[in-house]
Amino acid sequence: MHFRVHGLDARTYKELYGLPRTKSLWPPALMEKQRDAALDRDQGAIGRKNIPPAVGRPVGQEARLGVRLEASEARKGVNTRAGEKTKR
Repeated sequence: MHFRVHGLDARTYKELYGLPRTKSLWPPALMEKQRDAALDRDQGAIGRKNIPPAVGRPVGQEARLGVRLEASEARKGVNTRAGEKTKR
């Protein structure tokens, strides 16, 4: 890239010119060309092979919100003072 001719790296260039850290320094035409080339190679399939399959909730395990609601109901009317529970 051209900024290297001036002895800068991407991080320094972005800081010097106030560009966001996540901003790409590639021109849009080159980004589109690279994207098209990756799609032509079906590069997404390569990445998907390395991602483990999604695993759902084990059978019999309740939804987290349901468990929290039940616990909340069980605590109604119970106050804790210094670690001791008291009923009202």
